[in-house]
Amino acid sequence: MNSAYKGETVKLEVEVLNTFGEPADLTGAQVKFAMRCPDFTLIEKVPVVTGNKLSVVLTPQETLQAGSHKFEFRIKLNDEVESLKIDVLNITSSVITLM
Repeated sequence: MNSAYKGETVKLEVEVLNTFGEPADLTGAQVKFAMRCPDFTLIEKVPVVTGNKLSVVLTPQETLQAGSHKFEFRIKLNDEVESLKIDVLNITSSVITLM
């Protein structure tokens, strides 16, 4: 489970391994990221592919809503579609307010 404070920049990342547990070759892969907010707003992004890792950065504007945000990384490689990671990002209000 991932957590963050409201209004923070958040980086989410997933490592892709092949069936032998080795770094996967993502050449030609189609990748997607989606996150459902508590108010049912859908945030969709195209992850950055670096080697065998997928990552997305959520902006402060995208993390303003407190609550549980369900997200998914999905990949299509060699005509096979897989959900690589389905998880929750919990966003809470900070205890400290900076002036």
